[in-house]
Amino acid sequence: MTTQAADATPMQRAEGSEAEYLWDMAERAPEDLGRRLGLAGLRVGGGVVRVAAHDPTGGFWNRCIGLGTTEPITDQVVEAVVAFSREHGAPAMLAQVAPGARPGDWREVLERHGLVRRSTWVKFMGPLPEIPAADTDLAVRPVSAAEAPAVADVIVAGFGMPPGLMTEWSLDQLTRPDWGAFAAWDGDRPVAGALLFAHGDTAHLVGAATLPEARGRGAQSALMRARVEDARRRGCRWIGTETGSETEDAPNPSLHNMRRLGFTELYVRENWLWRP
Repeated sequence: MTTQAADATPMQRAEGSEAEYLWDMAERAPEDLGRRLGLAGLRVGGGVVRVAAHDPTGGFWNRCIGLGTTEPITDQVVEAVVAFSREHGAPAMLAQVAPGARPGDWREVLERHGLVRRSTWVKFMGPLPEIPAADTDLAVRPVSAAEAPAVADVIVAGFGMPPGLMTEWSLDQLTRPDWGAFAAWDGDRPVAGALLFAHGDTAHLVGAATLPEARGRGAQSALMRARVEDARRRGCRWIGTETGSETEDAPNPSLHNMRRLGFTELYVRENWLWRP
């Protein structure tokens, strides 16, 4: 397990909770679905490597998280990541590394093994914020088993992912009793959905997606509040999440929402890409 001890640093808690949700969502997928997605996982160097060889998104779910947080990033560790990715047919591998990772020359280590720096994400981790009720005309509530298929369709469409395997995988997570699943409804039609993963005393916001025609109506803020309150009911003390960095040409409303609602911003994390 990645580090979630009481004395974990904010970086270890932030990277560890994300690594654990990535591990859990794949490791507990139904066997047939896992085979069709080509799922494989490895724990190495204090982090996790997750391969989805048949990832319908083209490679997003092939990720390595947590390196350098509890153990140094060495040539041997990166060799293991690359070898595992190659062996299991990863179309790509995105190593997401916190700026405080050890040792200080970890970028040179990644470059020696063919990884190239790409985009960045913004990481959040801190105490559960007090979020006021959102100004929205949508109804937000937990997702029932009967409602889960329709919400899975919404999440996949909201992210612009191809249906089919991704819908099945989303449905699997929405129906897990130990994950929190919420949706925003416009009458009897779901227009947004989101998940919460809890690991010990730490919770993690897992992807929220809204249909294009329903954006700007407060769904994301309302779903964040619902999941924070769910984390509080579960006894969690900390909550984390992440989203893409923005530029003048590519603003990110999710980033502004997280800041506005009081989530604790820690750092900007680099993404390093390997291709076979």
